[in-house]
Amino acid sequence: MAQRLAEMMLLAKNNHAGQKYGEHDYFDYHILGVLSILTTLNEFKESGAGMMEDMMIVAVGHDIIEDTDITSENLVELGFDTFIINQIQFLSRDNQTSKERYIQLINKHPVAHAVKKADTLFNLNESLKINDQKRIKKYSEQLAKLSIVRH
Repeated sequence: MAQRLAEMMLLAKNNHAGQKYGEHDYFDYHILGVLSILTTLNEFKESGAGMMEDMMIVAVGHDIIEDTDITSENLVELGFDTFIINQIQFLSRDNQTSKERYIQLINKHPVAHAVKKADTLFNLNESLKINDQKRIKKYSEQLAKLSIVRH
């Protein structure tokens, strides 16, 4: 495993500690689940080795700014490069950005786009397991907006 990916995994595991996805550990279930789905996507399989590593790092860190006390400044201090930090920031929706605008921005960036697609598929699959119709509708619509993009 590459050094940068190992560092992000440790950072995410430590900072998501205590968080839950349903009754599951957030990191072990959600973060690693998104990473697993990412590796099955054509966007991942058709990218070069460098981009694959970037996608995996961003997948592991995709919720770190949004759901923990870690900031982009912390990521800079820890030595993560600007590209990785920017992709994670694209995935970190704030309350001032509409959902529509958020998806439009993500669709412009292939790494963030692939990670968001994997995240959406994970959440959709989980919603289907418990037959949560509201979340099924939400994630199906989001997936459709993500699937129409060709970079």
